[in-house]
Amino acid sequence: MMNLLLRLELTQPLQNPVFIFTLVLAILLLVPLLCQRLRLPHVVGLILAGVAIGPHGWNILERKGAIELFGTVGLLYIMFLAGLDLDRTSFLTNRKKSLLFGVLTFIVPLGMGWLALEFILDYHGLSSLLIASMFATHTLIAYPIVSKLGIVRKEAVAIAVGGTIITDTAVLLLLAGISGTQETGFSLLFLGRLILSVIGFGILIFSLYPRLGRWFFARSNDDTGAPFIFVLALVFLAGVMAEFAGIEAIVGAFFAGLALNAAIPEHSPLTERLTFVGNTLFIPFFLLSVGMLVDLQVLVQGTRALWVALTLTGVALAGKWVAAWITQRWLGFSGVQRQLLFGLSSAHAAATLAVILVGYRIGLIDDAVLNGTILLILVTCLTAALVTERAGRRIAAKEASPRVTPGAEADPAGERFLTPLANPESASALLALTALLRGQANRFPITTLGIIPDTPEAGVQVAQQETTWQQICRQTLPPQIPFRVATRIALHAGRGISQFVRENQLNAVVMGWSGRAATAEGWLFGTTLDYLLDHSKATLVVALLKQPLAITRRIWLITPPNALREPHAAAWVSYCTRLAQHFAAEICWYNLDVPSDETAEPTNPFPKEVSCQSKTASTDQALQQLAEFQGPGNLFIIIHARRGTLSYHRPQDSLIPAITRNHPNQNLLVIFPTQDIPESKRTNLFRQP
Repeated sequence: MMNLLLRLELTQPLQNPVFIFTLVLAILLLVPLLCQRLRLPHVVGLILAGVAIGPHGWNILERKGAIELFGTVGLLYIMFLAGLDLDRTSFLTNRKKSLLFGVLTFIVPLGMGWLALEFILDYHGLSSLLIASMFATHTLIAYPIVSKLGIVRKEAVAIAVGGTIITDTAVLLLLAGISGTQETGFSLLFLGRLILSVIGFGILIFSLYPRLGRWFFARSNDDTGAPFIFVLALVFLAGVMAEFAGIEAIVGAFFAGLALNAAIPEHSPLTERLTFVGNTLFIPFFLLSVGMLVDLQVLVQGTRALWVALTLTGVALAGKWVAAWITQRWLGFSGVQRQLLFGLSSAHAAATLAVILVGYRIGLIDDAVLNGTILLILVTCLTAALVTERAGRRIAAKEASPRVTPGAEADPAGERFLTPLANPESASALLALTALLRGQANRFPITTLGIIPDTPEAGVQVAQQETTWQQICRQTLPPQIPFRVATRIALHAGRGISQFVRENQLNAVVMGWSGRAATAEGWLFGTTLDYLLDHSKATLVVALLKQPLAITRRIWLITPPNALREPHAAAWVSYCTRLAQHFAAEICWYNLDVPSDETAEPTNPFPKEVSCQSKTASTDQALQQLAEFQGPGNLFIIIHARRGTLSYHRPQDSLIPAITRNHPNQNLLVIFPTQDIPESKRTNLFRQP
């Protein structure tokens, strides 16, 4: 073993390229998975990983060679995707208001930041101006939140998106002037040459690139890698031309993204390749390389660095809030619209990192600012996500009215049920439950699906499983209910179920659950349910059946706020109604934490034939009261929601483990109703909150 290590030249820092690349790939694989499970921004996780392995951490890797090369490529790629990601249509539709907000969100944070740096932190000249410019940038990492809430067409959202074009472009142009002044000195001749260079470069890029892109894409086969290489070549050619013009290469990459924005289709294989390569390789390499520059020990070695970090973070948030407040007063917006503007524009990530890295390279930014920027990114990203979600929910809830009238039934013609089967011992109970939820008026068959692991024996197992499920269906389901047995060979059960649902236009999935917590593997990679929640819009009914359903005498229904305001609320109301009528059971309804802007109790959506008692309570109060009811005959039904949607209620996450713990032998159904989640535009690593 020792000879092997010596032969591989294992040293610290690592020198062997195979070892280096293996370690980097392991980090790029594991860190995003951990961040996803811990609900942390991937940006921060990858930067911290770079800190840990860099010269100021465990000194495992040096920032040179391939790390530095890929880091530089990633920096330009970030700015290219920032330009490509911006919605020019939204900007043109609301151009006057977007221009107003863009100018304000550039000038106000820049001015406040310059004053703080000059008179509080004692930075002067070009240093204070460049550092202040990063306060004017923002990254729309909170955009997926408003997308899930279905409010992307709201005026405040459109103005925030349009303002991003103005402020980021202005910051990059200012950066070009500062870096040029630092290298050659300031003079009227330099200023005139810079202005002419920017104008000429802009005319060249915006006149040539769209035409060149349309010409190439019309003649190239999109199934090959040629369009991707073509776009990549244009991006770095723009960077080269920008440097010849005397401006930073990242400005050229950003302009290339803006110029190609309309030429590259929003949903196309090329777009998928561009975002995939950026997310998996170039941008993570860049973030690692940034982290390797950071020395977090500086923050604890005296008060100066910590004071710089806190001041930068406070000024960054204050500047964006003041800009949003002025915009609100000018345009006559409401307070919640101001909060939405602030939330969308307060996150600092992509352009901020680009500005700081360039400033550090040309010697205008010291270690204290570089380290403080990492804290700024973490705090502003978290703040943006929280503020945007809170304001977005209020706007969505205010405009959404209850979708269910008393006694309303979901359209039976639209309900197509799927029951994935894996365990013959629990299959009968799941099928019986599916038959009850389906109702008598539904003319569509119940479909069962068996997922077979992709092994050499898969072909034999398909025939065996189909025979088994056929027998169980005949024995369990009444003769008047049609059924269909299907199997699918797949490596991943969740992906197999999701694809089958989409291909067969199914919209309700009834699946079993053992009641056990996820394993370490399931926690890291996600369970089948996690995958279905993220990739399928179908209603998901997760059943933990400990007793025969026939003994049900009371249904304990727990719903989150705004549950009746969701577009497909009629489905879960119909399920509960059918179960209550079949078992002649009483419904005890707990509506959790009614929002303060609702003055009345929610309308009882159940028909008069169903006995229903409703209460409003907090999650803790509901758990305390439910703990008193033990014994057989209780069926607990929790109406849950996908994260980020209107009716998602964070405290409700504790309900499922609490009920399974307090009522270990009771039946439990967790229903995730269909929620139409609009897709955001082009999604990159900086758009994940």
